[in-house]
Amino acid sequence: MSITFVRDATHRNINSIPAGMLAALYTTGSVDIKATSADFQRHPNAIRICQDHGSDVTADILDIEDFAATPADAVNWLPKARHSFIANARPGQRWPGLYMPRSLLTPTANALAKANLGNVPLWIAHPGMPQTDAINQIALAAQPLPVVGFQIRFESTTDFNVFSSEWLAKVSGVIKVPVKPTIPPGQWNDPNNWEWAEVATIGIGKDGRLHSFVYNPGTGQWLKVG
Repeated sequence: MSITFVRDATHRNINSIPAGMLAALYTTGSVDIKATSADFQRHPNAIRICQDHGSDVTADILDIEDFAATPADAVNWLPKARHSFIANARPGQRWPGLYMPRSLLTPTANALAKANLGNVPLWIAHPGMPQTDAINQIALAAQPLPVVGFQIRFESTTDFNVFSSEWLAKVSGVIKVPVKPTIPPGQWNDPNNWEWAEVATIGIGKDGRLHSFVYNPGTGQWLKVG
């Protein structure tokens, strides 16, 4: 596990980001907040943050805080953003995650659990957190809500963050789409194989939710049961 340092800033303060440091910029907001095309040309690998209620489904992060998105907005945004990632709508999009202060972690986690949404990367605002503690917690991050970033210092023009380099590197257009599995073996496929009356399977769909199916050997179709 490796760490990348990141500075997030509004358009008004973008010149405060040191040269060579990865930026986090906003794709929505007022003119002094939203990054321009020129800003993204200067920072082509920047983390892209949607600060409204979820209008930018090609962003890497949805901002959950006062005057921005809500946990309910996150439930609506994540499946759309994941579809954008899988469809490679914006090459370079990261697997969609959420930013929030610690005070909103519990209500957000509850909303995601109720919607059966897992594998959601989190970026947590934790000003004053020691850098070594932030790095250690990112290293220990686990599903269903792995913490991939901590915002540990609020400064006058930019904020300082530590991020998982692995999350930053996994972008759309690079990850290979898994090959669809073949029909499981059974009496309809090979008379000399196991004689099953039916076969059930479960998996995570492109919507990020758990689904289960039963195979009908008479019709050759999979029936969704959950």
